[in-house]
Amino acid sequence: MLITSRHAQSGPALLCAIFMLFCLASTAWAADDAALYPPAAIRLEPITVTALRSEMLVGRVAENVTIYSAQKLHSLPVHNLDEVLGYVPGVSAGVGSQLGRPSAVSIHGSNSRDVLIMVDDIPFNTQLSGQANPNRIPVDNIERVELIKGASSSAWGSSLGGVVNVVTREVGDSVVPKGSVTNSFGEFASRKDSLDLAGKVGNVGYLFTDSYFTTDGVHFKSPVREDKSFGKLAVPVGDQARLTGSFGYSYGDVREWDAPGGVVNRSLYLSRYGKLRMDLDRPGVDMNLAYKYNDQKAARDVFDAPTGDQLSA
Repeated sequence: MLITSRHAQSGPALLCAIFMLFCLASTAWAADDAALYPPAAIRLEPITVTALRSEMLVGRVAENVTIYSAQKLHSLPVHNLDEVLGYVPGVSAGVGSQLGRPSAVSIHGSNSRDVLIMVDDIPFNTQLSGQANPNRIPVDNIERVELIKGASSSAWGSSLGGVVNVVTREVGDSVVPKGSVTNSFGEFASRKDSLDLAGKVGNVGYLFTDSYFTTDGVHFKSPVREDKSFGKLAVPVGDQARLTGSFGYSYGDVREWDAPGGVVNRSLYLSRYGKLRMDLDRPGVDMNLAYKYNDQKAARDVFDAPTGDQLSA
C-alpha cells in the first residue's frame, strides 16, 4: 500500500516537471528564432490583390490566387503576357506557329473564351469570339499579374476558367527622370529596342514605356514587326483627390508563308485602350470614378509568295 501511495502522489509532480521543461525548451526555441529572424525581418506581404474586386492583403485571401510581381517578371525570359502565363501552374498559353501569332489562354482546361483578361480593369476579351489575345500586352509596364482561378472569379463575371488581372506600374515620384534603354539581338535578324522612363514634373507624375520588335521569322517570308507603347499621368486635384490617365497602344504586322499554296498570309492587329480615373479620399468617403475604352482591330491579307501580288483582303 505504501508503494502504491507513493506512485499516486508522484504523478502530478512528474507532470509539473515535464510541463516546466517544455516551457523552458519553448523559451529557448523562441530565443533562437528571434536571433535568426529578428522582428524587423518579418513582414506581411505588402501586395494587395483584387480577387473579390476589392483590395486586401495576400495573407487574407482565401481564393485560389497566383501573383507574379514585377521583380518576378524581370527574372523570367518573357516579353509579352502570354509568355508569362506559360510559367503559371494550371495555365496553358497556346502560342501560334511563329512569333507574333495570336495566342489563347486556358485555366485548368477551360475554354479560352471563359478566361477574362483585364488591364487596369479594362477587359480585353472581344465581343466577336469572346477571347482575348495576351500577346498584345507587353510586360514593360506591368507592376503585377494576378490570376484568380475557378469559381472564385465569379465576382468579375467569369466563373468557369478564371481571371487574369494586370495591374500597371505607378508613375514616377522623382524630379530627376529614371529609366533605361535596352537593345537585344537574336537569330533570324531578330531585334528589340525598349525604352522606360518615369519621373515627376511639378505635381504631375508620369510613366512612359515603348518597345519595338522586328524579326525575319523562322520560315521563308515570315517577318514580324510589333510596336507597343504605354503612357500614364497622375495629377493631384486639391488635397484629397487624384486624377490618373493612362493610354496603351499595340500594333503588329505578322506574315506567314503557306508553302502548299505558295501564298503569304499577312495579319494586322491594332489595339488602343485607355482609362481616366478620379479618386477621392476624404474622412469617411472613399470614392472613385472611371472612364474606360478599348478599341481592337484586326485584318488579314493574302499575297502571292513569288510575285508579292495581293490575292484577297
